[in-house]
Amino acid sequence: MPSERIAYTQRLQGRLTAVGPGLLDAELAAAADTPLGPCPTFASQLVFETARSFREEGTITFQDGQPALTFTTLGRGDLGEPTGGDVRHGTAMLDVSGVGPLTGAHGRITSNFTVGADGEVADDQVVVLF
Repeated sequence: MPSERIAYTQRLQGRLTAVGPGLLDAELAAAADTPLGPCPTFASQLVFETARSFREEGTITFQDGQPALTFTTLGRGDLGEPTGGDVRHGTAMLDVSGVGPLTGAHGRITSNFTVGADGEVADDQVVVLF
């Protein structure tokens, strides 16, 4: 019997903050509910290995504030050079595992995001979990 498949898209918005050389913290939130719960928040840390290449890990929580999913990059994410203005475009593939009530869930998130010079982030994600 196949595992239950949950797939959805979400837009998160927030900010990247420099916390050290090559180290950024991301705090993002969605304004809409998902099939897993209301208004997820996304907290992560990005460690840059080069000017463009990074590894990321973090947690996704829902309204109760308890972590429900953890994630790490598959391979490396990429943050391109500014293209017209000060906006940079990036992508990452995230490997996801459930914790707490979602223990046993696993899947992937594709992240396609932009970052402004002021650290403002808009992240369009496709989530597929089993």
